[in-house]
Amino acid sequence: MLARFSIFVVAFSLIQQIQTAGVCQDWIATNDPDLVIEPIIRDIPFATSLTFSPDGRLFVLAKNSGNVRTLDLETRSLSTPVIKIKPVVAGIEAGAIGLAFDPDYDPIDGGKVYVSHVVSSATWRISSFDEDGNGKGSNLRTVLDFPDCLPVDGFFDQSVHNIENIHFGPNPVSSTPEQVLYVSFGDGGILPGGVDRENNPALTPDNWCGGIYFFDPANPPEIADATPHNFCLGVRNAYDFAFHPQSGALYFTENGFNDYDEVNQALYGDHFGWDESRGPNENPAFVDPIFTQALPTIAPTGLCIYSGFRLPERYQRHIIFGTYNQGEIYLLTLEDPSNPRSSVVSVEKILESETGASRPLGITGGIVDLTEGPDGWIYMATGGNPLGTGSIYRIRTPNEEEGFAGIWVY
Repeated sequence: MLARFSIFVVAFSLIQQIQTAGVCQDWIATNDPDLVIEPIIRDIPFATSLTFSPDGRLFVLAKNSGNVRTLDLETRSLSTPVIKIKPVVAGIEAGAIGLAFDPDYDPIDGGKVYVSHVVSSATWRISSFDEDGNGKGSNLRTVLDFPDCLPVDGFFDQSVHNIENIHFGPNPVSSTPEQVLYVSFGDGGILPGGVDRENNPALTPDNWCGGIYFFDPANPPEIADATPHNFCLGVRNAYDFAFHPQSGALYFTENGFNDYDEVNQALYGDHFGWDESRGPNENPAFVDPIFTQALPTIAPTGLCIYSGFRLPERYQRHIIFGTYNQGEIYLLTLEDPSNPRSSVVSVEKILESETGASRPLGITGGIVDLTEGPDGWIYMATGGNPLGTGSIYRIRTPNEEEGFAGIWVY
């Protein structure tokens, strides 16, 4: 008995050493000793959206091809395309951007999935398709087309500030339906030198531009009927957003011009002032950002509000977002998460660039999307050149037992 127990101890010890060595070699340290970044899959097509289905599968949207695939987290492999979203016009920021599951999606029978994408130099679109619950998509169709909002006809730079992310959230004007589709829109693009924005579309709610809008995709509105569907306006280029589970406030990342990247906290009807104001506002009609970065520009992108159970408690109900330029991860701690006008009491860099220029995850380590998984970890998509490749990582704690994979001897 003692000999067999000794064999077990030695075998267990060796296997644990092998497991620990194999895992730790690939994990990436952060500024928080309680968090590591675990690579899941590298060198995949540039992914803009990581979205979990109601039954727990991870769907990955490719920016430039429009391919929607699932990622098997056990084998760490991508499936063949569930469906190909088309047409997709790719550019610096343009392409297939956001993916969201219908609130009535059935974990067994499947249902509708929505995608935001650029279809031409002058048109943005919300499409939907049916997914059968087993990784097969069909019936791709147009839900609503939006005109590009650049206020200069024929200007070439329509590859930025387009339609961005989509998420379902609470209906701010009615109880029916309870959930509506929210869409973030840029202001259309960058104007050439010497051209001002006398007709800046971000300053008015009547054009599906420069703000966050909402509608029921089962009953899409007329394109001329934008104003009743505006949630907030005065936004240059909001990339991602999330609703706080306690306060109901909407938080979004916003890319500035040459300065003042922001994270904003929005309630229905808010105005953020672009381009009459940027950064802290002097005009009381405009809402101040809760976080600003004047210089250098960091390009904030994916954002989530952590509500899980696996990360340390200090992350719960607070804001985590990534940046594309430096590939860094920030934690914004709210003074009172239940207050929809809460201030931020601390700003921490969980993942930091030592030089301020090179990305800590390498040349393809610009952070694009962050999403919380049903397992309580945070999943992260990164990329380098927007027309190139990227990777998917998992933000997790390092000290949980990985389990015993050997043969028990007793």
